[in-house]
Amino acid sequence: MTPVRERRLGIRRSIAVLFGAAALVGVAVAPASAGSGVSPCRSACDGQDPSSYVHYGQTCAADAQTIDTHYVQGRTVQLRYSNRCETSWARVYGADFPDVIRVQNIDTYQIQNRELRQGEHEAWTPMVDDSGSRSKACWWVGWATNNNECTSAY
Repeated sequence: MTPVRERRLGIRRSIAVLFGAAALVGVAVAPASAGSGVSPCRSACDGQDPSSYVHYGQTCAADAQTIDTHYVQGRTVQLRYSNRCETSWARVYGADFPDVIRVQNIDTYQIQNRELRQGEHEAWTPMVDDSGSRSKACWWVGWATNNNECTSAY
C-alpha cells in the first residue's frame, strides 16, 4: 500500500471513529419525550378532561402531580400537572356554588374555567397545554366578584 493510500485509510478510520463517538454521545444525552417515553399530547389535550382523556393508553390524570396548593376561605385550590401529557389544570376541594376555578397558561394566555354546580364541592378544569410555559390555578367566589386567589405559577 502506498503512503498516500495509508494516510487516506487512516483519515477515513478517524472520521468513522468520530462519527461513531458522536452517535453514542447523542444517544446517551437524547431526552425522552415528557419523561415517559411517549410524545406528549400538548395542545391536542386543550379543553379535555384530565380524568377521562386517554393518551397512549393512560389518562393525563394518572401521572399528575400537585405542583402548588393554595388555601383560601375553607377551599383547597391546586395546580395539577401531567408530565406525560405536558398539561396543567386547576382542582378545588371544599368549594361550593357559585365558586369558579380557572387554569391559565400565563405565557400563551390559554384559559379553561369551571363553575361549580349546586351541591358540588370538588371539581377540576379542563386541561391547557403547558409545554415549555407556566400556568397557575385560580379561584373566585362567583363570576361577579373580583375576589380571587391564585396558586403560584409553575
